[in-house]
Amino acid sequence: MTPDGNPLSDGTLAVEIGGLDVTAAVLPGLGYSNTNPGGFGEATIRLPATDPWSPYNVAVVKGAAVTIKHGAASVTLFEGEVTNDVSHAVIEGGTAYYDVTCAGLWWKAGQRGDFCRVIGDDDYGQWFERGDNQQGFTVTTDGKLEIRLEEGQSVKANARCSLYYWLDNGMGDPAAVIDSLLGVVAVDVNAEHWHASIEGSDSPWGTWTALDALATWAWDSQTSAPLRVDAACACIRITMWVSDDGVRKNVPADLFITLTKAMVARGIWDFSITGITKASPAVVTTSAAHGLKAGDRIFINGSDSVASIDGWRTVGTGLSPTTFNMTGVNVTGSAGADGGLVRAKRVDEALADIALTTGLATSSNVQTVGIGLGNWGLNVRPHVSRAEAIDLFAMTHSAPIDYGFWEGAAFNRKERATPAAANDYLIDSNLPGIDSAVFAATEESPTHVKVLYKFRDVDGGTSVYPDGTVLAVYRPYVPTWDDASVVLDVWDEWADLSLETGQARDLCDQILAWIAANAYQGEHVIATPTVPLRTTGTKLTAYIRGGDYIEDANLANTNLATGRLMITSFSMDADSGVATLGIGENRRDFVARITPRAAKKKRKRRG
Repeated sequence: MTPDGNPLSDGTLAVEIGGLDVTAAVLPGLGYSNTNPGGFGEATIRLPATDPWSPYNVAVVKGAAVTIKHGAASVTLFEGEVTNDVSHAVIEGGTAYYDVTCAGLWWKAGQRGDFCRVIGDDDYGQWFERGDNQQGFTVTTDGKLEIRLEEGQSVKANARCSLYYWLDNGMGDPAAVIDSLLGVVAVDVNAEHWHASIEGSDSPWGTWTALDALATWAWDSQTSAPLRVDAACACIRITMWVSDDGVRKNVPADLFITLTKAMVARGIWDFSITGITKASPAVVTTSAAHGLKAGDRIFINGSDSVASIDGWRTVGTGLSPTTFNMTGVNVTGSAGADGGLVRAKRVDEALADIALTTGLATSSNVQTVGIGLGNWGLNVRPHVSRAEAIDLFAMTHSAPIDYGFWEGAAFNRKERATPAAANDYLIDSNLPGIDSAVFAATEESPTHVKVLYKFRDVDGGTSVYPDGTVLAVYRPYVPTWDDASVVLDVWDEWADLSLETGQARDLCDQILAWIAANAYQGEHVIATPTVPLRTTGTKLTAYIRGGDYIEDANLANTNLATGRLMITSFSMDADSGVATLGIGENRRDFVARITPRAAKKKRKRRG
């Protein structure tokens, strides 16, 4: 196919590297791409070499900023930075040239060790038992954190049993500090000589201190309440021990310290409560704008209403900047006006903050809709790649997300909406210059989804499931296993988290919705300078972006994809003006494409 004309050759194309305008020198071979999610992907630029053993220019170096723009309005076609060594030229077939490879900010984000750092962690599997634990203690990390001594045990003096959480093993950042430990604690050490505590240290081998902000329970203390302890330390330890008086101790009754619904946190938002209404549901007023949305999980402590509203709560509807109600929380005795409220930042907020504080982004748009499920805490521990961590949490939202799209050094984060008219195309692949090969991907389209979401169903420290039982939900329903048409996708990324059943169902629905939106795979190759918009008019083909939508009006072949489909990737050969539009690339494929190691594979089972 030959394009009717290449608008990129109209004299308005501008290519800059390190602030140096190289447009006039660019050789054939210019190309660029973008994806959704992620924004600008890659670009290739070739420059002439008169002295191949020397740099092209001091500005053209690895890490230099790159922009490709076009038109009177200087529409940005690509932005990113140089990723290769351009200190010398390439000599090929007797010709020397500088081969400049470039990548967008999504790639750069993946190189930043601090970009996707953890904000909170509720994975009990990251708590470790001390190696010097004495025989007789029972330690549990399945769905809760518990140290227990059963009645009738005999433990020698000064015996100590501990569970510790270290940032290097948990959140993955040994240089950082823990802000808070939140959870619901149940402690009973009501026997002489017995104690329980939560302590802090700079490492598991350091000096442990029961800091003023941390809790210690003596032998005559019992408690069962929401707990918040603040600590500036790299390691937290939960300990139970017996006093050292040289005498072996018998256990007169079950003794324990148990933490459920726990979260180790960094970067939490903290608000004072100035009002709690006597109502059903109760309405809370905060001292400053809270930024909450319906469905967010929050932790309240120190409240003074009757009944108390302390503990993990779910934000309801009817929000104002400084008020919200709480689903299912009733105050029937007396109103209150005291207490504190904390929540970890949403994933989109956290990523934007980190991008801004590290200088990766210069601005970030503001959205009321958050990315990520309202779990007990906010677990953003890095996965196979930084990009996959973002990918994982975008998938836990209850609606499809356009997320993490970088442009103009701004980190854009928003919920999927009906595409704007300028980003919605209607083509006819029967016409010259358009070649379409987008087909139904039946083998890649499961009929059912299974999400594993919790190892044990624990509430208040009581489990009704055996150890190791994994809870799961199916969507749209539990399949009939003797039905040969059943194709089941099993997603186990959330098995270590204590999701609620409703949250797991929402997650299943989100995965099914994404699968339905990507039921077709293939590509459109467009060699025409413009594409028609669905409404009226046209748009330059070179301006198409991943995340735009397109539909093929040619339905002669019933195997062709029908309906409006999202463009997941776009690449342009600037020399020929030919564009390739990818359709149906799922988020996992995107992660695998930009990271050296493939993302974790999904498991399929046929009925």
